[in-house]
Amino acid sequence: MSSFPNKMPEKFAAEILEANEHASTTPYDDPLALGPFVAGTEGFRKFVTSGKTFKWVFTKRNGVQGEVTTLAVVGSQLKHSVAAGGIPVVTAGSGLFWANGRIAKLNNDTGHYQTSVESLELVRQAWMDTGLVDAVEFKERIDYQAVLLGAGKKKKGWF
Repeated sequence: MSSFPNKMPEKFAAEILEANEHASTTPYDDPLALGPFVAGTEGFRKFVTSGKTFKWVFTKRNGVQGEVTTLAVVGSQLKHSVAAGGIPVVTAGSGLFWANGRIAKLNNDTGHYQTSVESLELVRQAWMDTGLVDAVEFKERIDYQAVLLGAGKKKKGWF
């Protein structure tokens, strides 16, 4: 699995400060809490099934027992880098649950990481493994490679 680095690392300290300021005034289980929430926790379940649009990241790290992958979400007011802890991501984007929360609609919209459309497929199983969804649908939001080459543009729809 390749990864995408944070393209704005110089902003990370301020982004964490902003997230901490919000967190210090909002209890973890408050409906206004913005995360980050990690898959497998009650906070994650409540947040992604709330009907709110969210930002998500899929990361990998080397742990004591080998590679560890993590799926995490934050409120759309926070940055992807906050959910990822500033480290590179395997893929990232924005999402929303449809059909009473049983379909995860995800895109690759993240300016911090500028992920590829192809990388979205790498997170499908992690979303299915949450037990919260019956299906995962992807929509290309931005083809960053084409944009950087001057040949692409932002897509419309799905957030």
